[in-house]
Amino acid sequence: MKKIAILVITLGALAILGSAVVGAWKLTHKQQEADAAAIAADYPLPQFVYSPSAPPRSEEAYRGAIAHPEVLEWIPCYCNCGRNAGHRSVLDCFIASRDGDEITFDGHGAG
Repeated sequence: MKKIAILVITLGALAILGSAVVGAWKLTHKQQEADAAAIAADYPLPQFVYSPSAPPRSEEAYRGAIAHPEVLEWIPCYCNCGRNAGHRSVLDCFIASRDGDEITFDGHGAG
């Protein structure tokens, strides 16, 4: 009976600890998302994003690429830009390179 009580207490403590870790991760993740969105909202975009020939939602697409490169890097591009421009994913259509806070944009995402 004593072993069962110890087991129940141990499992309960592990459940509480696990819940605390998940809660802390969620708070950290939400803060990272907010930080990425704030950076993307304020980052100066190149003039070609606002060109009359650019698609209507170009600014939104470029800001999304800044905020969530980890998503776009897994999406393959289907317009042959990999073959023609050396792009590895959709991310490369928007961002040519990133060095810390410095971003060099690619005009392909703007048409």
